Amino acid sequence: LLPWAGLMFSIAVCSLGRGRQAGQDKKLAELGAAAAASRAAPRKNSDDSSTGKDLDHLVSQLQCSISEASQTKFRKHFPDHPGGAFQFYNLSLRLRVRHFCIMFMSRTHLCIYGRSLGQAIHVQIPWNNIQSVSRGGSLDPFIDPVHIVLKQPQPVCQGGKPEQSLELRFFSKNAKPKLEAMRAWHAGERKTAIYMFADEIEPEASADEDEDDDDEDLNSIITEGLTMQSIVHESLEGVQPHHLDTIHSKLLVDDWDELSLLGGFLRSCESKDIVAAPWVSVANDGGMVREVKMVVAVPKIPLPPPFGCPPQTRVTTTYRVARRRNCVVLESSSESHDVPFGGYFTVQERNVIRSDGDGVLFEKSVGCHFVRGTMLKKIIESETHKKCAKIGQLLAQEVDRAVGA
Repeated sequence: LLPWAGLMFSIAVCSLGRGRQAGQDKKLAELGAAAAASRAAPRKNSDDSSTGKDLDHLVSQLQCSISEASQTKFRKHFPDHPGGAFQFYNLSLRLRVRHFCIMFMSRTHLCIYGRSLGQAIHVQIPWNNIQSVSRGGSLDPFIDPVHIVLKQPQPVCQGGKPEQSLELRFFSKNAKPKLEAMRAWHAGERKTAIYMFADEIEPEASADEDEDDDDEDLNSIITEGLTMQSIVHESLEGVQPHHLDTIHSKLLVDDWDELSLLGGFLRSCESKDIVAAPWVSVANDGGMVREVKMVVAVPKIPLPPPFGCPPQTRVTTTYRVARRRNCVVLESSSESHDVPFGGYFTVQERNVIRSDGDGVLFEKSVGCHFVRGTMLKKIIESETHKKCAKIGQLLAQEVDRAVGA
């Protein structure tokens, strides 16, 4: 029966996918016909002056294909921007560490918004201030970056220094179509770019959580509005409140070998090939952040037959450590690069070691931040919570060991 069940599930997935695609195809029917005609004709440079009302109409059609929720998000963050957005991408922007952002594109500007680590990413870059758009050429196998070089530097973070170049990484294994579309628009080949953008419509501009500007910890790397589920809550035997400073200092060691707190923890989770970047201070509260790349074992997950998980996957994790008056906070945001739909979500964890009278409590919560929708969302969340509950126990044991060492 299992092969037949797998076949029926595959048919159901394809049917639902075709149903969703049909709605988008209806909106983009005119663009599709024009795109076919354009591909058949010799490619030529066409700017706003040469396309006139035709380009206006195509841009309007593309704007209509963007969901109202995404347009509302654009108008909320860029209220003074003339006109609407005709395309958006969920991506990460690297300054000193990576920040998860949304990039909107309009006829006149490339607009980027995000908020993490106490920094509000908010910039409107005129297309005529962009000198070049190119593939990063990095040898790093974990990223497929796109570099944007500006003619005149612009501040990207509120109150930050002007930046001459930006490194972007899209939540997609293939950034080439997006890169080529941006290059075409920048080069003035507007109609060609519109057709390319039409092929790259994403379902939604990030998750529709309500953003909480009154979060008690604005320097958190946890996505604003993400619902976190508490999965571990236990007392640490042998750990006392005066040990919190020791735990904080042990978390911040530079060398994560097997004897260090986090190095030992990662190896107990069957992680290997661990490469850690230097710690970076990105907040005014003493918080420290570092990015770590590693290979981790993938647990057996009961996915339907069309899908399957490899025995291991490359992972990029951003860690943040902060000391509070009565606790130590360890947060992480992780991307898995080789599992099915790995580019659709990040796993975000918050570990809090806090004083509780004469003892110390360990609390762990976890949430999956989806940047794109998938039918397997519930399975991914369920299995993630199970795995994080197990590694939460391992982290609590490593804290006990580190204090006793």
